Amino acid sequence: MLSNSENAETVSWLAGVPLLVLFCLFLAGISGMFDVALAVVALIGALMTLYLMDVDRQLAHSRDYLATCDLAERVSCTEALKAPSASLVLRLRNTTIGLVFYMVMFACVLLHTVTAAYLPVWVLFVLSVCGTLASVYLLQLSLVVLQIACPLCMGLHLVNFSLLWLSWGYSEQVRW
Repeated sequence: MLSNSENAETVSWLAGVPLLVLFCLFLAGISGMFDVALAVVALIGALMTLYLMDVDRQLAHSRDYLATCDLAERVSCTEALKAPSASLVLRLRNTTIGLVFYMVMFACVLLHTVTAAYLPVWVLFVLSVCGTLASVYLLQLSLVVLQIACPLCMGLHLVNFSLLWLSWGYSEQVRW
């Protein structure tokens, strides 16, 4: 695995992601800025997914590749990406689906901001419900069946749960 200094850098970087997401939840809860918080959390999800896509690309070239998010044998991004469950829908990689998901979420926030139409908010909420259900399924698959904890995947699950809460608050704020 990685050296102690590399592990320390990775752990501090990974710890920053949930803190930023929690700050966005706090921002939305205190100030009602659900649109800003949704956009930031969707971009965090997209960036984390881009990193996982890069790890996936590196794995395609070398099955022995160790990513910075590989902290132990069972706490590993690469082990999760090597699993057959890394491609669940139409043989598309989950990372590809995730990137599209986060970009559509971000686009819905922008579309509502520009047009003030309610449809993008409704789509945002429905997508966040689907994302949360997918997270629950993938979380169960990862932890119970595969017995692998992917640190970035856990962060993305937190992002998806946060998107559900934020989109619900946003839809309530916009509706009234």
